[in-house]
Amino acid sequence: MIKLRFLAAAASILMLSACGSFAETASSAAAQSDTSAVSAPEAQTQIQTEAKANSAPSVREDSDMELTVNGKSFTAVPEENDTAAAFRALLPRTLDMSELNGNEKYFYLDTALPSAPEKVGHINAGDIMLYGSSCIVVFYESFDTPYSYTKIGQIADTAGLAEALGTGNVTVSFQAAASEYTLQDVTNLRDFLLGAPTAESLGNRQYDLDGNGRWNACDLTLMKRQLLPEKSDILVAYFSRTGNTEKIAQYLIDLTGADSYVIEAAVPYTDADIHYQDDTCRANMEQNDKAARPEIADPPASVGSYDVIFLGYPIWWGEEPRIIDTFLEGYDFSEKTVIPFCTSGSSGISASEKNIAALVPIGNQPAGRRFPAGAAAEDVRAWLDTLALS
Repeated sequence: MIKLRFLAAAASILMLSACGSFAETASSAAAQSDTSAVSAPEAQTQIQTEAKANSAPSVREDSDMELTVNGKSFTAVPEENDTAAAFRALLPRTLDMSELNGNEKYFYLDTALPSAPEKVGHINAGDIMLYGSSCIVVFYESFDTPYSYTKIGQIADTAGLAEALGTGNVTVSFQAAASEYTLQDVTNLRDFLLGAPTAESLGNRQYDLDGNGRWNACDLTLMKRQLLPEKSDILVAYFSRTGNTEKIAQYLIDLTGADSYVIEAAVPYTDADIHYQDDTCRANMEQNDKAARPEIADPPASVGSYDVIFLGYPIWWGEEPRIIDTFLEGYDFSEKTVIPFCTSGSSGISASEKNIAALVPIGNQPAGRRFPAGAAAEDVRAWLDTLALS
């Protein structure tokens, strides 16, 4: 459900919230300039120097880790070793973890971590281990083992862990525990991204919240979410019948800290309703009728508090489902940025983008993106980095 907005008085300082507003690296943001925004040569030199130092700031060595799986969060206490430090430096990361043996989930990273494997003898539920040099393992059952692992951390409270992870493959999001940011930190990062002088030295600041090795507007968005967790000016609204679009939407929510709204039909779609080989199935009948407007169950009262709205849907017969048209016609988007995204086996997004643009007045509609069913979090992150939102 959409969260209530609050702390409006602070909102004037919290700008540049949209991910991708500054997609260049921290160093290029200073070097390429936006120098006209820098009021003094010494300030420009300060920013360039700090950009080099801060292009990939490390995670605090004493910070806990947070795991999110199927909407439930768990806190993990990291080991004090090089392996845990290297893993935390990669965070945040969303991993599509595979099931093994009815007691663990695993994922192979695309990079090796420092390792010092030892025969641990016994596994405790909640252990987070490194197998070999790149395999991250989360255990949800306790048992004896002859295998060797390098310890990364331990989930402090495992109540509900096994149930959340389930019995099959699962998506798990890892991030460093939230830092205590202030409005001054928001101002510092905002000014840095604008190429303006900063009030404080940023040499040791941990502002790379999205873990991509640079400071950008995504980091500013995530910082705002931690400072004002109930305040969001980004909404991910999506319709998903088979779960493919929902997966991409969840990646977006995790990466941007956005609020979410699931567009659900008042009369849910059945498998028979989307059996496209049947010319008389519900989906075919609706898609062939440009005026069809399926009713939405529990529509939000307003989307007025959001500046940026990611709109997700599957492609049905080359276009957006008509329930997306229902949603669009229900609200005023004339001063909003609406960014479509879709999932499909082969059809592109362009026809639906044209339909959306022609249906209702929209303030700004950047190019959207089609994702295949197998798209991963890194694919979504790469897309976010290309967006230039005003």
